[in-house]
Amino acid sequence: MSKRRFLEIFSGILLCGWYLMEPPASDILTFTKTPIAQWSQVGSGDTAKECENQGEKNVEFNQREEHSPRLSPGAKKLATTETVRSMDALCIASDDPRLKQ
Repeated sequence: MSKRRFLEIFSGILLCGWYLMEPPASDILTFTKTPIAQWSQVGSGDTAKECENQGEKNVEFNQREEHSPRLSPGAKKLATTETVRSMDALCIASDDPRLKQ
């Protein structure tokens, strides 16, 4: 492999980030069969691990919110939905073709 080709491949890898994507939801149901392009980007990272760490933090935050005694019943229902969405989140490479479908 030529040095130039190596640099082209390597720079392409470096430019590829990761998106933390959550599926659409209604009440406490998530729609994970919905195409990824219709999911919401809720975070990102330079590496898959950074993205996964962000996803774990989102789940922990949403679980704390869900169990907060200060929430009204309506807010508690919304927090439960957000917890479920964050648990179903996926890290997707920024160049994943499913993002364009």
